[in-house]
Amino acid sequence: MGTPRVGRRLFLIMFRAQRVATRHTASPFSNLVHALKGPSDDTEKLRDLLWCCWHSLPMERILSEAIGQASDDKTRAAIQTLIDDGHEGEGFPPAVMAALASVTHADDLIPDLMGGPFPEEIPSWAFFDVGRVHTSPDWLVHLTNDPYEIERNGFQFGVSSPDRLGLTTYYKRESYERTNTGYAFAFPLNRADRYRGASYGEYAVMFKAPYVEAWHSGDEEWQAVFYGPDAKDIHVVGTARFCCEIEIEGEDVEFDSFVETARALDKL
Repeated sequence: MGTPRVGRRLFLIMFRAQRVATRHTASPFSNLVHALKGPSDDTEKLRDLLWCCWHSLPMERILSEAIGQASDDKTRAAIQTLIDDGHEGEGFPPAVMAALASVTHADDLIPDLMGGPFPEEIPSWAFFDVGRVHTSPDWLVHLTNDPYEIERNGFQFGVSSPDRLGLTTYYKRESYERTNTGYAFAFPLNRADRYRGASYGEYAVMFKAPYVEAWHSGDEEWQAVFYGPDAKDIHVVGTARFCCEIEIEGEDVEFDSFVETARALDKL
């Protein structure tokens, strides 16, 4: 007898949760790097999409095409079982993945997912092109409407999962920002001045943290992704458009750029 559909669905939910927990056993920063880079192999990227987002994909079409590419009867039978069970198989064995990879590629599925009901579930790596990984803390610029709260208390709110950083605007503020310490965004110091007019917030704070410098294909800009609790030495430096002013020996001193401000902060 087959597993009842409700039981099978519960099994899948538990299995996926265990898989994610197993994958993220390193430090939060290491998990961030892994999530933004993604698998190096296209078949593994395809597996990643199938695991997270099969309910948003045209799985019956994909699986039907894969049957024709299967190398043996056993693999064809396994794929047919996935079709018959509503695509809720307990996994995709190597032979099945090979057949799937022969008819579709991970990048080809992204448009289907973007037009689906849950685009926010698309893995982070689908949106980011990693430039440099900065393991040592360096200056970053974050635009916000709550600068003094961040200066006093740090980055208390963020996205809890590094795997879901591509479309964070889809999440309601109350669903993650006010409940979880997590990952957040800023601009690298050497790029921050060109984004002064960005609409992320009225004020600017500068701080130091390890970060991943990456190009976001949707926002079309270089961003610095960091883990909130790693942020140290936080300073409010003025408005997002008119940088910058800090207090030095009891006097307010103005600077023309974030770069100049960072040099001054390093001397304090």
